[in-house]
Parts: sequence; C-alpha cells; structure tokens
Amino acid sequence: MKVAVLGPSNHALQMTRELIQLGASVRLFWRPVLDTQELIDLHQSGVLIAAPWLQISKRFLLAGQKPATQSRFADLFRVSFQVNPEPMIEQGLTEQPDVYQKLSQEFVASLKSQLEMFEDVDVVIDASPGVGRRELGPGAPAVGESRLREGTVAYGDEQANWSAWAAEANEIAVVGDGAQAARVLTGLKTWWQQPNKRIFHVSATATPFEKFYTEDHGELSQQLAEFLAMANHEHNEAVKTWQIALSAWQELDDFIKAKKPMPEQPIPRLVVFSGHIVSAVDQLVDKTRSFLTIETSPFVQGLVQPENNGLELKTIGVDKIIGATGTRRPFDRFAGLDLRLSVDLKTSRDPQGKHDEVGFFTLTSETSTAGILRELQQLFSPKGSNT
Repeated sequence: MKVAVLGPSNHALQMTRELIQLGASVRLFWRPVLDTQELIDLHQSGVLIAAPWLQISKRFLLAGQKPATQSRFADLFRVSFQVNPEPMIEQGLTEQPDVYQKLSQEFVASLKSQLEMFEDVDVVIDASPGVGRRELGPGAPAVGESRLREGTVAYGDEQANWSAWAAEANEIAVVGDGAQAARVLTGLKTWWQQPNKRIFHVSATATPFEKFYTEDHGELSQQLAEFLAMANHEHNEAVKTWQIALSAWQELDDFIKAKKPMPEQPIPRLVVFSGHIVSAVDQLVDKTRSFLTIETSPFVQGLVQPENNGLELKTIGVDKIIGATGTRRPFDRFAGLDLRLSVDLKTSRDPQGKHDEVGFFTLTSETSTAGILRELQQLFSPKGSNT
C-alpha cells in the first residue's frame, strides 16, 4: 500500500507516523523548509518530499469514467509536485564539471527553473491546511467585492507582515472569525499599538473566537488572548477617565456647561461587530476609503460589544480591508475526482473522511486518524497476510 499524505500540517505528520507503524509506504508532501529533526529524518529516509504538491488526478481514468469490470480504485492516483532542481544542478557542477561545461549557459539556466514531477499512489489523504477563502460575505464574496481597487483589500493568507501592509492606514476592517482571523489580528498588533489606529472586527458569530479557543492552536491562542486583553484594558481605562471627566462636568454650573462641551464617550480602538455579516462593499471614485455595509444577523445575537447591535444596517468607512474568513479544501486541484465535500467545503461529508472516490480521504481536526486507518485496513490486507 502506497499512500500520499498531503501536508504540511500536524494532522499530516501524525497520519504519516501511524501509517509507517502500519507498514505502509508513505510519501509525505511538505514545504521545502524542514525545521525539526523529525522532518529532516523523514526526508533523509525518503518518506518526506520537501516540495509543494500541485494536483491530484487519476493516472488513466477521466472524470466519471469507470473500468468495465472493476471500480475506479483499480487505477492509481497521480500526485504532481514542484521541485527546485537548483541544488542538484549546483552539486552536478561541482562533482561533474566536465559534463556541465559541454552545456550552454542558456541550457543550464533552464535546468534551474521549477521542475514538475509526479508520484503514483494507491491512496491519497488530504491533510493540507487548505486554501484561503477570498470572500467578505457570508460564504461568498460581498456585493461589489470584485471591484475593489488593488492594494485596498487583502486576504488572510497573503501577507507575512500585516503591520507593514497596514502601515499608512489609520482604520482597518478585519472580517472573519477563527485561526486565520487570529493570525491577522495578532499580526496587526505592532501597527495597532501606534496612536490613532483602529480595527473594526466583523464576526458572524455571537462570541468571536469561541470555537477557536476550544481547539489547539499553540502559541497563537496565547498571543490572541494577550492582544484582546490589551485592547479591553486600554478601553476600560479610557472609560474610567471619561467617567471622571463626565462627573466633573455634570457638577459645573449651567452657564459654564454652556461654554464647555460634555466629554465624549471614548470609542474602542478595537471595535467588535459580533453577530454581523458584510453584505456589500463600495469605493467612491474620488475617495481613498472603502465603505462596508454590515448587517446584524436575525439568527445570531451578538454578545461582544452588544451596544453595536442597535442598528440592523450600518456603513463603516475604513482605509483598508482584510478578509480572514478561513480556508476551504482546494477542490480545484483535485482534477476529475468524485469528491463529496461538506457544505462549508472544509472536509468530507462522511465522518470518517471518505469520499465516493474510493481511496481518497480528507483529514482535518474533525476527522480521526483511527477512522481512516480502519477504512484502509478494509481496502488492503496486512503485510504478510495470505488473504
């Protein structure tokens, strides 16, 4: 049994460990950077392929095609991946200079370009992180989203340094709830700590990050908790200062009040619209700001900063927008396969990660490795078995 495990993820690594113990031949697809000794050892043993996978298809069968007397499982899966051959070329130049001296510089340069290769396997287990959603609306792009000017909107997997991307902005909208939104918010911390910076966080859930905190996200959970606590503390201190100033103002004589305006209640620098969705977004031709139309959901009662629930429909203007609405399975890279994904496109509809395409599994935090292993043992006989 030869199995391709699509990573990189902790789920992929754990699945690989268990498959090796089962005696399977495994190819774990990872990123080129190997930052632990375990990954280095797996690479040196030939298990780990330090290259991003590109596409999964059947070797011979077209979409919907079936052999006359067998199931589609009789045909292997083909996993294509992209490698950087430059290290091999450099090694060749050192070890066999006489060979490479006979090649033209143009030919050697062409060899250094990205090279696409493939492996044929019996089983594919997709444990990849998925691909980022490019949508601000509830499960789809908001009205007008496709017309946003370049540089005014970004999505949750596009930037390595969110504070640098946000540098010139004063107000930013972050749309989404979950690990991706957590990475964006913590990534904006350095930018937000500057004076006069404000984040509008739009979350469709009643309590943003409630599900996130039930999952294992390592240091990210602590980083997010620290950022949210910092924002709450700052606002609470501002409210205390305002209450003191308001009390002092209320004690003034009426003729002095008429000359001295009442202290304004402070607005949080992290404004949360919980239980809200983005329905539309627009940019005026002669303006640099973007305007989001957001609505309260009739099915969710926002519990964080509930004072923002007063108006069902509202418009907020910001300098930049970040869509951090999570990930989905990269179904467009599974050419011609008969997959049945969940409604949110995050996993399989089957609790064991199975699909109608026999031999293909989806592994996420909602799927157990044990369930997939049980399915594999029904497809294959144990090593050394006569059955």
